[in-house]
Amino acid sequence: MDTTTAASLDRMMRELALTRAELRRISGTDQLTGLLNRRGFDEAAESALTAARDAKLPTTVLMCDIDRFKAINDQFGHEFGDKVLIAIAEVLRSFAERKRMLVARHGGEEFAILMSGVSKERAVQHAEDLRQSCAAESVASGEVSANVTISIGLAECRGETDLAIVMRLADQALYVAKHRGRNRVVRADADSIAA
Repeated sequence: MDTTTAASLDRMMRELALTRAELRRISGTDQLTGLLNRRGFDEAAESALTAARDAKLPTTVLMCDIDRFKAINDQFGHEFGDKVLIAIAEVLRSFAERKRMLVARHGGEEFAILMSGVSKERAVQHAEDLRQSCAAESVASGEVSANVTISIGLAECRGETDLAIVMRLADQALYVAKHRGRNRVVRADADSIAA
């Protein structure tokens, strides 16, 4: 193989590696919000859970859902609904970056957050701070404006609990938060989920 062919082959291999990395990034990112999507979150969360287990740190998952999102879409249209998703995603992203948390648009109007090394009490306080930050956010487009709230369910795991279990518990707590009137935080434990 001559030098020109070898250099060309080397350049193609580098471009292929860059393309693969970009495809991997795109496949794990939500196009609308720029947050991780469910696939990206699940991969990153598994790594974070493993690291937390090895370090014997608690891990907490928050499932967040925009309250009455269907009504927002029905009343103001899907374009405004997209603006709501983007605005809430930005509040979550900013909060997660400051607190060193993993955040994703998990699907539709639902978001997931994972935090490690935080006590139960601190996790609830973070969730409450996040809920209040979202409630303070006003979304506007033209003459249309709306304040948006979120409901949050959270669940803590230690040891060998797998991601699917803790996500399911957080989702159950989210359902309870919505059932109790929305715009609130509910922690998954025997007392809160039983209601």
